[in-house]
This record gives sequence, C-alpha cells and structure tokens, in this order.
Amino acid sequence: MKRQSSTSFRYEALSKVTNKVFNSTSLEALNEVLAQHIKYIFDYSFFRIAVGFTQPLSLSYTKTNAYVEQESFEWLPHEKALIASKIPISEPFERSNFKNYEIQIPTEHATLYAWHHEFKEHSMCITLVQSQNANLFWSEADLLIMLAEIVVAKVSKLAYLDLIARKNKELRMALLEIERQNEDIQAIVANQESIIEQRTNELTKKNKTLLEIATINAHSLREPLSRILGLIQVAEGLTNKEERDLTIEYLKISAEELDQRLQDIIERSTQHFKESLQ
Repeated sequence: MKRQSSTSFRYEALSKVTNKVFNSTSLEALNEVLAQHIKYIFDYSFFRIAVGFTQPLSLSYTKTNAYVEQESFEWLPHEKALIASKIPISEPFERSNFKNYEIQIPTEHATLYAWHHEFKEHSMCITLVQSQNANLFWSEADLLIMLAEIVVAKVSKLAYLDLIARKNKELRMALLEIERQNEDIQAIVANQESIIEQRTNELTKKNKTLLEIATINAHSLREPLSRILGLIQVAEGLTNKEERDLTIEYLKISAEELDQRLQDIIERSTQHFKESLQ
C-alpha cells in the first residue's frame, strides 16, 4: 500500500512538472523548472539527461547545482558504453567519472543507474545516482523515461523556435539590405536623371548657338560676297580708269567687311568650342 501511495505521488508530481515544462519559454526557464521540481518525483544525488542532437545537449542536476551543457558537452564514459550496448546499467558509483559535477552523497556508497532510449531518432541517455538509503523501484523507471521524453520534446521545440527566430532575423536583415540597396539605386537614378537633364540643357544651348552661327553664314556673309562678285563683273567691262579705280575701292570696302564678318564668326565659333570642352 505504501509503495502504491509513493508511486501515485510521483506520477502526480510528474504531471505538475510536465505542465511547467510545457509552459517554459526558454532553455534557461526549463532548466530552472527541473532544478526546482524533480526532487518531488524521485530521490537523487545526481540526475542527467543527455541527448545526441545535431549539437548534443545535456541537462544535469545535483542537490545544489544545475548544469546545461551544449558547446562544452561530452559523453560520459558510462554513456558511451550504454549507447554501444543499449543495456541498462546498475553499478557502484565511481566519482572519478563525474569530476565536473559537485555531487553530494550522504552515505559512503552510491549506485549508478543508466538507461538508453531512442527518441525521435535521437540517442538519449538517462543517468541517476542514488545513495544506498534511496530506493529505486525498477518498475518506476518508466517515470524517468517519461520525464526525459517530455524534456527532450520541449528542448526540440525550443530549438526549432530558436531556429525560426534566427531565420526570421536573417530575413529581416536581408529585407533591410534590399531596401538600402533600393535607396542607393534610386539615388543613382535620380542623379543620372539630373545629369541627363543638365546635359540636355547644355546641348540645347549649344545647338542654339550653332543655329545662330549657321544663320550668320547664310546671311551675314552672303551680302558682302554678293557685292564683291557683282563688282568683279562690272570691273571686267570697264575701260575708264577712274571708273575702274572707284570699283576697286568698292571691292576693297566689301572685302574688308567680309573679312570682319569672318573674324566675328571665327571668334564666336572658337568661344563656343571652348565652352563645349568645359
């Protein structure tokens, strides 16, 4: 009757711990729940759950400390043997194999119990160290395995949520980078549009100047040149010296006028050319 009462109490304690485990929002919170409550499920001097995830993880507990090991994780000697044989272990506790843990045992001798279990394709080792005063009913070993499965399922979920959070963060960073690059592209496009507008205005101005020069060529030069050609024809038919001298004087005036206009055109074209190089 006493055994049944003890077993019932342990299952009730496991149910309460399960609810707290499921409500844990981080590995730290989960570790705190286990450190505070597993003493109500079974008596222990040392308890450890080790799981062979892609990055192995272990949660270990003594009466005074809790240990979460990931980057520093190492399989303990008895766990390596357990994974190889798959046979539960019940043997005297050797403190030398647990140097990294402050294990307090109230009696001179203690027993190491260990089980291997496969959970979602992951190897899991459950370790329990009890003093000789503690009683472990082998029929209640299912309690340890149930607790381990609940913990590992929660750790898997936390790891998955952490992965999603990291991916979302990477996605947000990628989106921010895309937005930044879009801003850079828009700035480049705006600058190019400004340059194009500036160049267009310059070309319009230059074309206007070229049109003015062309107009000068068509009109300003044509007038004195026509007079010169006409005076040459007149001079060819003159026999009177005075008339020829007068015609030559007119030719000289028209030629000087033509020369002046040519110089104006050359000067203006040269100025235009210099401005186009700037």
